Amino acid sequence: MIQLNNLSLTFGKRSLLKDVSTIIKPNERIGLVGLNGSGKSTLLNMVAGHQKPNNGTITVSRGTKLAYMPQQVTLNSQRPVLDETVRAHKELAQFQAELISSEKVLENHPGDEQALEKYAHAQGQIANLNPALIKAKAQEILMGLGFNISMLNQSVDTLSTGWRMRVVLAQLLLQNADFYLFDEPTNHLDIFAKDWFLSFLKASSFGFLLVCHDRYFLEQACSSIVEIDQAKLTRYNGNYSYYEEQKEITELATIEAYKRQQQEILKKKRTIARFRASASKAKMAQSMMKELGKMKLIELPHQLRETRFPFGELKRAGDVVLTVKGVSHSFNDKKIFDGASFQIHRGDKIALVAPNGKGKTTLLHIITGFIERQTGTINFGHSVTPSIFHQDADKTLNLSSTVIDEVTAAAPNRDNMHIRRCLGAFLFSGDDADKRISVLSGGEKNRVGMAKTLLQDANFLILDEPTNHLDIPSKQRLLKALQEYPGTILFVSHDRTFVNDLATHIIELTGNATYTYHGNYEDFLLQKNLQTERSSGTQEDNSTRKKQPAVKQDEPKVKPKQTKAARILEREIHNVERTIKKIHRQFEQLEYGTDAFIKAQQSLKVREKELKEKLVKWEVIQADLDQA
Repeated sequence: MIQLNNLSLTFGKRSLLKDVSTIIKPNERIGLVGLNGSGKSTLLNMVAGHQKPNNGTITVSRGTKLAYMPQQVTLNSQRPVLDETVRAHKELAQFQAELISSEKVLENHPGDEQALEKYAHAQGQIANLNPALIKAKAQEILMGLGFNISMLNQSVDTLSTGWRMRVVLAQLLLQNADFYLFDEPTNHLDIFAKDWFLSFLKASSFGFLLVCHDRYFLEQACSSIVEIDQAKLTRYNGNYSYYEEQKEITELATIEAYKRQQQEILKKKRTIARFRASASKAKMAQSMMKELGKMKLIELPHQLRETRFPFGELKRAGDVVLTVKGVSHSFNDKKIFDGASFQIHRGDKIALVAPNGKGKTTLLHIITGFIERQTGTINFGHSVTPSIFHQDADKTLNLSSTVIDEVTAAAPNRDNMHIRRCLGAFLFSGDDADKRISVLSGGEKNRVGMAKTLLQDANFLILDEPTNHLDIPSKQRLLKALQEYPGTILFVSHDRTFVNDLATHIIELTGNATYTYHGNYEDFLLQKNLQTERSSGTQEDNSTRKKQPAVKQDEPKVKPKQTKAARILEREIHNVERTIKKIHRQFEQLEYGTDAFIKAQQSLKVREKELKEKLVKWEVIQADLDQA
């Protein structure tokens, strides 16, 4: 059990935590949430014992083994990945060290009874721990996190920062601690590694306190949410969706109470002003002033003001925005991917998916001309104007500039009012727009880079990990802006919720082909599962086999009118299905029988009828295509 008692922490004049107390039980799975800079990492650091509070105490039950993963860890080692991971098993390392120490003593003093006893004890403990089993477990964890067999023998020093952080996570998971402190452990994981890590957590018995900006991961992994807001801790005994619902209810109630209190204060101030004008009531006015001064003021909850990104008038692109045909890439004689071929059409919002290291960023760089194409062709369509956001966009910012100057330099034809509206949509309002780039966090720099990208008035956005460093509210802002964006998008993101809510199609990049799937990430997984079931079942005759939902695009060709009509209908069907889902979510918030409820019911009937009609049309077109 971990107990926080009246914990307080200040930095200068700013209070990060103020008299907070809570109890964390051994097997609890808690998501720690709050705006960037609210103190989440600091709290984990204090619980881990690496930082002390100004006031209060942190008590960890005797015998509890804590394991802590900070956001950044420097791991330098020339050992192979697998060996370095196994070294993190503290008990095994301890007894191996004891064994080596005893051996050295026995070399010089063969009859030393104490050394013989220590040697035998260490040998017995190592046998009980079963090093072969520990090594197999380490290999299982590493491969779950995305390493392949050849990488296990690779020196840690040859790995990128992201892969080294995966080694650190593997080391942590191998320790079999009682309770884990995770500070953004998914930062360097792709969607596939995240899914494995999530399954690992679900199957484990240990508890954890988790900071994570991936909404889906929090939703699935955590049974409780603790929020840091305005230096206070609030616990919500439910998953992330429950937290959002309860927080909204609480905030609405607080806002109403705040309004009532402000009205009461205004009323009293007016009374005091009247009484002061009367000599006979001056003392009463003074008494009321004292009473007003003692009143405990209700603090207005921190809310993100809704601001839409003011997109300009985009030039209309041709129907085909991008054609990629037979593109391959190798690095030092190692094939990264081969035969990438696909088409992107106007209005598509396409997520490019593949495990890390399979060439997603490389392919985007080839498309945008930052890496020279080795094979194949890449053609942009008629009137296409692309704008590119790189995952390291923060490194291209001028640190001495202010936010507004940096963005203005990228869009010199925009007036100051328009640029400030754009920045407001990305949470830079008022004085925040005048901050120096040098003082911004990674997430804030990311938002500046995205504002610059969207201000180009391009009709084709190519975005490489636009959600990096963003907290959940910032991701929701970006998602809303991109959902409203009227152009075409090709993007890479490891945030499952973001991909699911934005993508109209998924392009899967494999080692030797690309496959296009209609729908969002959930649809992609469903279709992949169906393919797996089909391939594992009885193989049907080619003449009767149904068409696979994923289309391997080796040779993009000019499509006939029927195919184009089917594609347009698919897009429309997808949009109607999304609208129906939104209406269903609205019902959860509406009271039965109210005007709003009846209106939503009517809207649902209209949309369901529209969906049926479009599905019938789509089936007719598909039947014609099958006969062609």
